[in-house]
Amino acid sequence: MTENSTNGSFFRGMEITNTHFDFESLWRTVKDLYQASIIQMQNLFEEFLRDYSQAKEKGVLTFFEQKRKEESLKITYPYIAIQPAMDIHGAGNIWSEVVLLANNDYWLTVTQPHVQEDYFREELNKVIEATENSDNPKLGYIVGPSQTPIPLTFAVNIQDPRFKQAWEKLWSIQGKNYKPKFSKSFYLPNLSDIDDKYVDAKVRRHELLYNRPILSISSEDLHNPARTIWFDDMTSPASLQEEQTINPNRQHRALQQLSFFDALRTDYSLHRLQHYTLTEPKYFQPNVLFTNYQKYVEKFIEWALRSPSGDLEHEEDQLILPSNGGPIIKHRGQELTNEEKANQGAQMPAYHFKPKNSDAPGITLINIGVGPSNAKNITDHLAVLRPNCWIMVGHCGGIRFRQQLGQYILAQAYVRDDHVLDHVLPTWVPIPNIEELQHHFKESIKHYYNTDKPQSENPAKSELLRRQTELRIGTVFSTDDRNWELDDYNKMLERFELSRAVAIDMESATIAANGYRYRIPYAAFLCVSDRPLHGEIKMRDMAQSFYQEATKKHLDIAILAIQRLYGKRYDKDREGEEHPFSYKSKGKKDLLQLKASRKLRGLDDPLFR
Repeated sequence: MTENSTNGSFFRGMEITNTHFDFESLWRTVKDLYQASIIQMQNLFEEFLRDYSQAKEKGVLTFFEQKRKEESLKITYPYIAIQPAMDIHGAGNIWSEVVLLANNDYWLTVTQPHVQEDYFREELNKVIEATENSDNPKLGYIVGPSQTPIPLTFAVNIQDPRFKQAWEKLWSIQGKNYKPKFSKSFYLPNLSDIDDKYVDAKVRRHELLYNRPILSISSEDLHNPARTIWFDDMTSPASLQEEQTINPNRQHRALQQLSFFDALRTDYSLHRLQHYTLTEPKYFQPNVLFTNYQKYVEKFIEWALRSPSGDLEHEEDQLILPSNGGPIIKHRGQELTNEEKANQGAQMPAYHFKPKNSDAPGITLINIGVGPSNAKNITDHLAVLRPNCWIMVGHCGGIRFRQQLGQYILAQAYVRDDHVLDHVLPTWVPIPNIEELQHHFKESIKHYYNTDKPQSENPAKSELLRRQTELRIGTVFSTDDRNWELDDYNKMLERFELSRAVAIDMESATIAANGYRYRIPYAAFLCVSDRPLHGEIKMRDMAQSFYQEATKKHLDIAILAIQRLYGKRYDKDREGEEHPFSYKSKGKKDLLQLKASRKLRGLDDPLFR
């Protein structure tokens, strides 16, 4: 590796081949650039708080604010760019394909690299694998500072002790009327720069970078030694100058965004996630369960901290709980204090199970409360983390006459009477069933009740037969009216009849529709808790009894479905007893197949999932 200094800036070149692509080195550079920008912004803000009063007293406030604004606009996010030497069409893995065009530069601004590291490693390695399978695996990798300024509020926490004292002093001396207007001195989040137009097909991929001048990156930036770090000899300054002589149109290559979410959109959602859930984004796991009942939270905590006798393999598994005062981390066998059991004011408390075994699934459970608005809110922000799947695990009202309390509902289709996404995803857009995920729920229920055993050996099968079937697959009707029971009775019956709905709730269709919108696999696995059309209205005493019986079983099946997705299976010994064995490679194939589901891919989707 070599380092050179050019007019106060830096250039670092590394000659590598794709077969020796060093993600760790590239990502370390991204981290260094990002951390340098954050420190620079924090120092600038500290200086601003210290000198603001003096500038106002001297009558030079306007000049002072303008200078800080100019300085803050130079503090930018890092970016990653990929430059193919020629057209590449290869397989990223057995389920996905990668297409790179030689006349394009693929780039993306990056924020909070400690949160996004696993995502970028997976996606970049997929590109590497595809190029190795192509005729010419030559790629250029570039890292550098972009032109996208980091907003003050995404880099500085005003409650940080470093700034809090100076801020309170400035406020207390001069009063509220003296409060600085940060927008005059710093770049703040601008909603015109943060949207989902690309996700919602309002703008095409090749148009993204030409509609926002302050946020764009030019082809000149990609080839400027004073602003760029090259990770491949193909993109070194000498080779670029030589190609520029041969091909003067080199700097007019098209720019393509690597992912749906740039740094601004990602930063916005990561900060909102922490606000709503009271846990840092780095603790979120790739498989997400949504619920709206506290009993599921209690059972999830019990499951995560349960320490089976003699089970040493899982001693170092972690459970991270929401907290205002930093993360609360527990291990198996430990108990929670009363203070730890409280969600400490979180609007949507999140609980994260992080296994020590990297082959086992990490699972996050979020209590999203009631209603489609909450469901849309949390999934809008969670989408930037690109989870493997998200699943609604809650209760529903049974509609069919032969249903009984406790029966499971696996959504095959949805009636979207929730209305919260109609303006971005019209109701005429079908929300397909993700069979790659639903299959594991069917198999988990079969295993949970051992329905493949003879009836004489399995008393649980008698329960299944008594209920006709433990699982009902069908259409879930999601409404935004919590008191739908008070609506016109005949009108509701007509809608249920026409839609062939088997259950009604308030969140499942929203979670599925937003999963479809953001290309994230989804499912709704519900449990019938009441049957209002048939006189079984949910009353307090009946509900409490039902929760105690059904919640643990319901949650266990959902967790088992996720474990099966990762390859967990069971063996039988000579006596017929079943024992879990380690996660198998087949599970990785199931997971890859799920994440590459063609039911979710669009015509103009980016290179990264």
